[in-house]
This record gives sequence, C-alpha cells and structure tokens, in this order.
Amino acid sequence: MVSTLSFSYYDKMIDKPELRSRQDLNVVIICANGEKIPYLGYIEVLVKIPFSQNIEIAAPILIVPRQSTMTKYLQ
Repeated sequence: MVSTLSFSYYDKMIDKPELRSRQDLNVVIICANGEKIPYLGYIEVLVKIPFSQNIEIAAPILIVPRQSTMTKYLQ
C-alpha cells in the first residue's frame, strides 16, 4: 500500500514537514497497469497503530504532481 498527497495540498500546508528527496527513499512504485507513479519527493508522518501500546512509526507519504498532470501518466 502506498499513501500519496498532492503537491498542491502540501504547498498549502501552514506547517509543512520537510519535503525529502526521492533519492533518499529510492523506490519505484508501479501501478496495477504497469505504469510508474511519478512523485516529487516524500514527507514522513508519525502513525499510531491502534491496540499496539501506542507505538508510533514513521511512514513515508509520497508527494505527487497535481491530479491533471498525473492523468497523462496513468492513461
């Protein structure tokens, strides 16, 4: 499973987390149709897992281009 956030939404955030480089994550995400998901970078968010003694883990959220730009990649 991959979580994404559009750059336009990220750009409007008041307290933006650091946008980290794609090279730091170094992954290629492939859709079910075989196409790559383009992403600009990623942010890290803390996720609490219910029923796990309040354990928090850092999870990457990919920052993707705006929806109309992605459409051309996914057709």
